[in-house]
Amino acid sequence: MPTTHLATFALAALSSFMAGRWRIAILATTLAYVALSLPLYSPADSLPIAVVAILLFAAPKLRVPRLLSTPIYLIAGASFFIYLLEFKFLLVTTQLHLPNLAAWPCAIAGGVAAWSAWNWATRRIGGLWAALRVQPQRFWRLGEQAA
Repeated sequence: MPTTHLATFALAALSSFMAGRWRIAILATTLAYVALSLPLYSPADSLPIAVVAILLFAAPKLRVPRLLSTPIYLIAGASFFIYLLEFKFLLVTTQLHLPNLAAWPCAIAGGVAAWSAWNWATRRIGGLWAALRVQPQRFWRLGEQAA
């Protein structure tokens, strides 16, 4: 999938969150972009984005069994990290002489792990930042006592 399609897919996903005329406008914009990108990319690269945009427009919410909701949530949340790391995992599995099909489960697991690490780190940094904002003078006083 070409890199430009990530933004197109995000635009299609955005249409599922909108209501009324905005939803139709975003769908039309997505489909227009897909149509304009057909000469640049093959139909095999462009048309799936149009299909996804139409599916998201037609059925923005999907009911799934509770057992499947957690894995779907993890993969959906980590999709950006999966997208960024998929070729790195392909390189690793190639170096380990594993079949190329082994790269995809590794990319999904690695993307979920990277997303989880990102969430953990941002929560920690956010907590530290909030603590600094609540008591900004605390650290200055420690410096004065040491001097």
